[in-house]
Amino acid sequence: MTPTQKQPFLMRSLFSSKKHLRAKNGFNDIPTPSPTSQQLALSIPEILENILSFLSLKSRQDASQLVCKQWYAVCKGLIPVSYNWILRLTPSDNNSNDIDMEERIIIEGISSANNIIVKVDGDTSVAGTSKQRLNSWATMMDMLSSIVQDHNDRRRHLRLQSIHLREGILENFAVQLPQLPALTTLSTLRIDVIVRWDIIHLLTILKACPNLEELSVKPTYAADIPYRSTHLAANQDFAITSQGEFSIMSKSNVQKTMTRLRMCSLHNMTIALPALRAILEASPLLSRLDLLRCKHLVRPGETSTFFDGQRAHSLNYTAFIIRLVGQHCPNLKIFHLSPSRGSGHGLSTPEAISILNTFPHMEECNLTDQKIDAGLLKSLKAVTNRITTLNIVPVYLTTSFTGGIPLREILCTFQHLVHLRAPNAIYYIEDMDLNDVQGQLLEINDRKHGTNRYSTRSTQPIRKDDPDIARQYIWACRGLKTLHMAVGYRRSDSNSTETSLIIFGFLSRMCPLLQELHLKRWVMNLKFAGGLSLLTRLQDLERVRIQIDRYYRADKECFSWLKSAALPSTWGGLTYPLVHRRARNDLRRRYQELPPPEVANAESKLVERGQELGIELAKVGHGDDLLDWMDDHYGVSASASHRKERLTTLPKLQLFWIEFSEQRGGSDWRKLEAFVAGIRPSVDFQMRTISGNVFYSSFSQYY
Repeated sequence: MTPTQKQPFLMRSLFSSKKHLRAKNGFNDIPTPSPTSQQLALSIPEILENILSFLSLKSRQDASQLVCKQWYAVCKGLIPVSYNWILRLTPSDNNSNDIDMEERIIIEGISSANNIIVKVDGDTSVAGTSKQRLNSWATMMDMLSSIVQDHNDRRRHLRLQSIHLREGILENFAVQLPQLPALTTLSTLRIDVIVRWDIIHLLTILKACPNLEELSVKPTYAADIPYRSTHLAANQDFAITSQGEFSIMSKSNVQKTMTRLRMCSLHNMTIALPALRAILEASPLLSRLDLLRCKHLVRPGETSTFFDGQRAHSLNYTAFIIRLVGQHCPNLKIFHLSPSRGSGHGLSTPEAISILNTFPHMEECNLTDQKIDAGLLKSLKAVTNRITTLNIVPVYLTTSFTGGIPLREILCTFQHLVHLRAPNAIYYIEDMDLNDVQGQLLEINDRKHGTNRYSTRSTQPIRKDDPDIARQYIWACRGLKTLHMAVGYRRSDSNSTETSLIIFGFLSRMCPLLQELHLKRWVMNLKFAGGLSLLTRLQDLERVRIQIDRYYRADKECFSWLKSAALPSTWGGLTYPLVHRRARNDLRRRYQELPPPEVANAESKLVERGQELGIELAKVGHGDDLLDWMDDHYGVSASASHRKERLTTLPKLQLFWIEFSEQRGGSDWRKLEAFVAGIRPSVDFQMRTISGNVFYSSFSQYY
C-alpha cells in the first residue's frame, strides 16, 4: 500500500475508532447530511430565497443557471423580474388588433414582474398636457386593477413587490393617488417628484398599500425640469380643512390596521401635525425617517391640543415634530429633519441638540445646510460612542463650500465614525501639512528671491513639541470607510504638486480602511509628482470621485500607475526605470534643500504619537514619501529585468471619476478613458462634467 493510499485508510480508522468510543460512552453523533438531503434542502424555495437574498441580481441569474436545470427551474421564480411600463401621452395610431395585442403583452409582463418602473414616453418637460397625463394614468390604473382582481378571482398572489414612478408621472396627488388599486403584495414604492405635496396623501398611499415597508418620495434632476416649466401647474390641494383631514384619516384605517413601514424618506412635504401623529402611532416598526425640505401647516378649524395641553399653533413646530417623533418612535436609528426656514433649510443648534438627546439608539446623525458651532460640537462629542455615520449635506446644487464645519475636530474625536459625508465642508490643507513642508519651501523661496511671504502666512505651523496638540491633528476614526469632503487653504491657495502631495500623502496614512473617497477642490494637480498614486496604500478603496471646479489638462502619466499587473519594460519608447529616474531627479531637486524627514522630525510629538498608533507620519508631504512609494512599486535598478515586483494596485477598485465644472477637453478625456480601460478594464473610469443630475443622484443615493 502506497503512502497516498495509507492516508485515507488511517483517517477512516481513526474516525471509526472515535465513533465507536463515543457510542460506547453513550453519546449519539448528529448524522452528517447526505448529498441527497442537501439536494432536497436546496429544492425548497424558501431556503433558496434566503440564499439568493445575499446576491446581486446578476449573481442570482448566474448562480441559478450554472448549478443545474432542476435548481434553475426552482430559482427562476425567485429572481426579480422588472417591467418598464410606458405612460402614453398621445393617442396611439395603431388599429384595434394591435392595441389588443399591446394590452395582452402589458398584462403578461405585469403579471410576472416583481418590479414595475412607470415612465413617460418622451421628454417630460414638453410632452403632453395635464389632461392627457391624468387620462393616461387613469387607464393604467384601470388595467392594474383588473390584473389584481383577476389574480384574486383565481386565488393567486400577484408577484409585484416594488413600483417606481419616474418623473412626470404624478402631477396631481389628490386626483391620481386615490386611483391606486389595493396592492397588498407591494413592499416598496418610489416616487420621483419635486412638487410640494400634502401629508394627507400619505394616508391614501398606506390605505392602498397596507404592507408597504419602504416609501420614498424624492426629487430628481429630471423631475426638476418639468417643475420649472410653466405648462405643468402641478395643482396640489392644500385647502383641506381639519374636519376633512379627520375624515380621510378615519377612512384610511391606518390606526386600526397598523403599518409595516420601516424606512420612510419624504421630501417637499407639507406637514399637518394631526396627520403626522396618526401615521407615527401606526408605524411602530419605523427605523428610518427622513423629512427634508418640509413645511408646517395649520389647517382651517384645527383646535386639537397636544403636549402639556398646548395648542399646535402656539408651539415651535420643529421642536414639536421632534417631540412627536420621539414619543412614538423612540427607537429610530436614523432621523433626518430639515424644515424650511425662511429662505433656507436646516435646524437651529437647540433643535439639533434635541434630536441627539431624544433618540438614544440613533447611530446616524444628519444635518442639512448647517454650520456646527461650539455648542452643537460639544453635544456631538457626548455621543461619539454610538454615532457611526455623520452626514452634513447641502440640499441645493448652488450651496457653496463652507468652512463653518470643524471637520478636523470631528475626525480627531469620533473614534467609532465609519461614514462621513460632508461634500461642501472644507478640511484645511494647513491642518494636513503636519511637517510644515509648505512653510519650509516658502521660507527657502523667500531667501532666494528676497521676498517676505513666509512672515505674512495666514497660519502658524503646527507645534510638534506638545503631545496634546498632536492628538488634535491625528484622526481617531481608524475604521473610516466613507469620506466625502472638500479641501482648501484658509486664505491664499496653490495648485502646485507640493500641495497635492500633502493632500494625498495625508489621506493615505489617516484612513487605512477607506472604501469610498469623494474629494472636492477648486483645482487639483493630478501629475505624478502630486502623489495621486499614494492612494494605492488604501487597499480596500473601491470608489474614487474627484470634483474640480476649474479645467485641468491631464495626460497618461497621471494615471499610468493604475495598472494592476506588472508593467511592461517600455512605455512611450522609454524604459520604465528611465522614466522613474527622471521623476526621482525632479522630486529630489524640489525638496533637496529641506532637511531629511528623519532628522527634522526626530523629536516631533506628532510623529511619536503616530508611531504609537501604527501610523508613519514623518514623511507626509515630503518628496521622500513618493520616492519611497516608487521604490516599493518600481525599484531603482537601471534594468527593467531586475526591477522589483510592484505591489498590488487598488485590487478592489470599481469606480474612478474625475469631474469638472466646465466641458473643455472632450476628445482628450475620451483618449484617457480608453487608455485606462486598456490597463484596468474592470474599472469604471470617467472624465466628465459635473451637472445637476450628478448632484441629485448623489443626494438621493443617501436620502
